[in-house]
Amino acid sequence: MNKSNKKAAILILCFSFILFGNVLYAEDKNMSLSETMIIGKEEYALPCALDTFLKNGWKISEKRFYMHPLHNKDWYEVRYTLSCKENGAKLIPWGTAIRTLEKNGSFLEVEIENRSKKIAAVEDSTVQAILVLRTYIKEDVKLKNGLSLQNFKMEELWKNGEQQKYPFSEGWQLSQTDYIKESGFFEEEFYKITEHKKQSVTFYYDKKMSLLGLELRNEVDGNKLR
Repeated sequence: MNKSNKKAAILILCFSFILFGNVLYAEDKNMSLSETMIIGKEEYALPCALDTFLKNGWKISEKRFYMHPLHNKDWYEVRYTLSCKENGAKLIPWGTAIRTLEKNGSFLEVEIENRSKKIAAVEDSTVQAILVLRTYIKEDVKLKNGLSLQNFKMEELWKNGEQQKYPFSEGWQLSQTDYIKESGFFEEEFYKITEHKKQSVTFYYDKKMSLLGLELRNEVDGNKLR
């Protein structure tokens, strides 16, 4: 191979690495959009340690608001206590539970999991889901792509039947939009199954299609012994 051919081959190889790297970056960026919620100035990419919230000033609250529109008080009582020991202070191995977090008059719900082989303190658990309702939160809440709980406009998500502002990597699906007449709300869920575990973003609307709440979930790597 002469010098000019070698030079051309090197340039092509370098360009290929740059292009490949940019593709990977784009895929990673899109994936992070589906896993990250911003509350005020704080970013939470799920799953994350509950300690991340605690270090940002959130604390585990004794108050229970039963925020999820689909679940009643009895369901919540089970989810608050079933996997717990020592009056709720600890979780059994790979056990999950719901907890309310509060900060400066704002409240949100998290689903936590003890991702270890031994009983552990709730504070040492992993957050795999966040549920925020507009009624209970003072801070601005948005997804990484800019969709806002407080300033949401439907055309940002859908326009003429086409997705507008929620970039998904391959494999994401949209569940059928359901109207729960008894509760007076709509539920719309985007989801992906990875390693038999669920990643999802759920939008809750009132009957006028105003956004009531957002739920972010990422169960990947959870509930399995290693």
